[in-house]
Amino acid sequence: HAALVQQFTQQLQQAVHRRVHNFYYAPQTEPSSTGSAAVPPVGVLFSGGIDSVVLAALVHHALPAGVPIELINVAFENPRTARSADVYRVPDRVAGKESYDELRELFPTRVWKFICVDVPRAELEAMREHIRSLIAPLRSVLDDSIGCALWFAAGGRGLLTDGT
Repeated sequence: HAALVQQFTQQLQQAVHRRVHNFYYAPQTEPSSTGSAAVPPVGVLFSGGIDSVVLAALVHHALPAGVPIELINVAFENPRTARSADVYRVPDRVAGKESYDELRELFPTRVWKFICVDVPRAELEAMREHIRSLIAPLRSVLDDSIGCALWFAAGGRGLLTDGT
């Protein structure tokens, strides 16, 4: 079994490396304010679960040291917490913050950015049918949830936080 695990790990590393390098080394068209080429960050949709943590770590290993990695964490307003101080304190946000701290400890030389994308319930409901029309396959609640998270993460609207 060890050989299969090693083969799987190598293939996953190669896949992430290819994907990151195809994006990262594409020609940059937007210079920074100093006139030199900007160093664009790379983003990871980040729930804080084992899958997104592993992907973030693999992206870390695939990129040069100076490239920031943005961990984009989407939280949908939870009506069950409407009376609490933070209606976006949902399991993915809590796990995301904890995993962000772990990544900073494991890889302290990397610039990690934790971006909170808060989605009000009314906005989710207003966009949900359109988003669902774009998702394939759409066979489960998980397909719907991930599709909605991708939609709002791609919107480029979020709050850069220190993870607290």
